[in-house]
Amino acid sequence: MEDVLADIEYAAQGQGRPHVRATKEREHCEAHGVTFSAEVPGNAELLRIIERLEQRAWRVQGGLSTTGSVSSGPWILLLGARDVPADFQAEAQSEKGAFIISALKRCRDRPAAERVVHPA
Repeated sequence: MEDVLADIEYAAQGQGRPHVRATKEREHCEAHGVTFSAEVPGNAELLRIIERLEQRAWRVQGGLSTTGSVSSGPWILLLGARDVPADFQAEAQSEKGAFIISALKRCRDRPAAERVVHPA
């Protein structure tokens, strides 16, 4: 997870500091966050972030618009560019735009409470 968060921070350079945190219950395989920007970002800004991720061996998955996804090993990053969501207005202060970021990987070692037990 530390490498993934470091790549996100590297990719966001010049776009604001990312506020990405691992999900407490799934800290080894899931993180979500946001990077705020002075203006509402569009395709060009999203492409800059994706290009920087590609420098770190991430690969684009599918087409790009104001959303995109990249993968590296077992990880997938989902990225979106938009105005600041209502949930983040207080945190964003005067910033108008945001990059929404989710880092996910398949969890093979889920806690017992999450495991599905199939009857024999």
